[in-house]
Amino acid sequence: MRLVAEPHIPLALWLALAVVAIIAWGWYAWHWRPVVSKRTRLGILALMALSLALPLVVLLNLTWLQPVPPPAGKPVIHVLVDRTASMATNDAGSANGSSRFSEATRIANDLTSKLSAEFELRFAAIDRELVGVEPEQLASLTADASETNLAAALESILVQDVPQGQSVVLLSDGIHNASAVSNVLRGAELARTLNVPVYPMTLGGTVGLKNVAVSLRSPQELSFVKQKIPVIAAIETRGMVGQTVRISLCRDEEIIEEKDFVAPPEGYGEVTFELGQDAAGLYRFEVRAIPVADEATVDDNRSTLLLRVVDRPVKVLIVEGKPYWDTKFLIRKLTSDPSIELTSLIRMGESRFLKRVVRSGMNAGSSGVDTTTATTESGTGDQGPGQDGGTSPVSETTTVIRNVDNVLTKESLADLQVLILGRDADVFLNERTIGLIQNWIARDGGSLVCARGSPSSQIDQQLAQILPVKWSPIRETRFRMQLTPLGRDLRWLAGFETGHGDALAGMPSLALSTLPEQRPGLTSILASGTGAGPDSETPVVSFQPYGTGRAVVVEGAGMWRWALLAPEHSDREKVYGTLWRSLMRWLVARAGLLPGQDVAIQPDKTTYGTNEDATATMLLRQEKLTGAPQVFLTDSAGNRQEFTPRPAGQDPGVFRVDFGKLPAGSFRMEAGDESGKVITQAAFDIREPWVERLELDARPDLMQRIAADSGGVVLKSATAEEIGDTFRQHLALSRPPQIRRVTMWDRWYIFLGVLGVWATSWAIRRKSGLI
Repeated sequence: MRLVAEPHIPLALWLALAVVAIIAWGWYAWHWRPVVSKRTRLGILALMALSLALPLVVLLNLTWLQPVPPPAGKPVIHVLVDRTASMATNDAGSANGSSRFSEATRIANDLTSKLSAEFELRFAAIDRELVGVEPEQLASLTADASETNLAAALESILVQDVPQGQSVVLLSDGIHNASAVSNVLRGAELARTLNVPVYPMTLGGTVGLKNVAVSLRSPQELSFVKQKIPVIAAIETRGMVGQTVRISLCRDEEIIEEKDFVAPPEGYGEVTFELGQDAAGLYRFEVRAIPVADEATVDDNRSTLLLRVVDRPVKVLIVEGKPYWDTKFLIRKLTSDPSIELTSLIRMGESRFLKRVVRSGMNAGSSGVDTTTATTESGTGDQGPGQDGGTSPVSETTTVIRNVDNVLTKESLADLQVLILGRDADVFLNERTIGLIQNWIARDGGSLVCARGSPSSQIDQQLAQILPVKWSPIRETRFRMQLTPLGRDLRWLAGFETGHGDALAGMPSLALSTLPEQRPGLTSILASGTGAGPDSETPVVSFQPYGTGRAVVVEGAGMWRWALLAPEHSDREKVYGTLWRSLMRWLVARAGLLPGQDVAIQPDKTTYGTNEDATATMLLRQEKLTGAPQVFLTDSAGNRQEFTPRPAGQDPGVFRVDFGKLPAGSFRMEAGDESGKVITQAAFDIREPWVERLELDARPDLMQRIAADSGGVVLKSATAEEIGDTFRQHLALSRPPQIRRVTMWDRWYIFLGVLGVWATSWAIRRKSGLI
């Protein structure tokens, strides 16, 4: 504690007042009348001098500065050690070529020995999630995790409140492959907001490698019997410019067709196969690339295709309360698909609805209807584009109807595979129709799609049970769509993601006027919105199974602009159509029970990693069978295991099969009746995670962005001295010593002492007859 003066008036004025006070006191003392004793005279003069000095002292505003003790405990340094597979690369440390992970471990141990006395060190290992470890446990860990999630690591740290101050030391190669890089940068910006600087140290450098990766533009396709459809395989190559790769289309290890692919300089290209079948059913194919010498990994050399061949068109119904541009472009895109028979019903006015039935391709020919347009009351027709951009025959019937009471009936729904609800669909929904829709989804395996968020201004409680989200009103905001890890696993935009990075990043933003919130239960988010709300996981495309069917919600107005892109974005002009086409294929290819089918089993994904639990869904027609049959799983070596399905919650006729973690390979699922006859089957693949073995080039650019956005600095050597000095400077700037200022006159005894001096001086002078 120390005492300082902080005058209430300028010091020159104070000095002038002090001189005047001294002169006045001297004049008074000089002209003193000798009516009292000398001793009394000296006492009075002393008290008057003190009485004059006290106001001057008050004007000086004497203040005690008291240091405020800092919070108890030590400042915290979080040391995050990346233990993913890319950290096993031997290109870090000394000349002997130690691995990135061993170098990170060495740095962490050095920090423990030199900084633990001054700071509290908290260690954690970066995997798909952040796992806390003790310093002595680091040596026993291995760099074998399958996914790097830097965003989740930062988020886990930032939820902790440390009053003493904290920072993050990030020991990694900077490779982030769990989500969009923007999520990492948002975490860094949040760190700056919370005054938690991140000090990254980039371990490793550039690694040259060869690799071929195969992915399918759509891993699930739909076609008519004897219809040939294009199967587009995206081929990505690294370090192989000019080399030839043999690409094969196979079924059950039998090569159907082969093509040669010459690796281009840009490292990306496509191979197209024509595929068709003569009978209805579900078929499994593979597109494979023959491995090349010194290839980094062969686990990404093949991709599975599930082809559902149908002998009747997929029937889709769209209903909407009034015309919107989004619906107009959606109808145009769906009618260009020859496998879809589309019926649209749009409210044009009071008691006036425009109904269009469009059949195209083989559907139009098989219907027996000429390719002219039939119109009742009003309507127009034209020749529509085919699925691949060409021209295919179209049969269109346009009718104006006055009453929609008989549109959604038990019979009409039974003939549908997909029902799409647009905006303002209240006129089509009532207690009866919602009940029919609910039964249609649960019992008949139908799929409900809400194409623009909430289909009704007032969501009926019965309808809310079906939908995966609930809505609350917000001020209109704009957002951009991004696929979640689950959405990327479905590979709806596989070709675009491989060739052009994030396929949705450059698409126009969408508008949102109601905020969707995920419902508890089986809701899954396939795409989220950046800037759509306070939560980074705001559902944009979400679904939940309901009985034998499923309900899907697609948020955002203005998606029609995706179909009218500027010339500089022409490479993404097919994203809009591919997204909706993939959604339709996903719903139909995974449709529940086909007509005449009592049991169906399907994997939840066509490809799993060895680090994931493989699961499947069994659908059962309850009125036919009372219990789910046993499921047999057979691997490529012929080994067979038996599993018992279990009911999936309260959903009628839906069962889950959990296979657990399985080794890499191909697996076939079968379910049979009591006699042992196979009545349904499906297949899926198990792959070793290859991303961490493929992406080995360190990312100093990302690490630098993390440091800059969080308010930290990039470490040069990550020594204990460098980290300690850097953190101390941060604490000195951001947390200067706290001082509590207490003026002298805030003390009661000082105030009473001043009043006492003045009162005593007055009393003595009065008693002495001077007043």
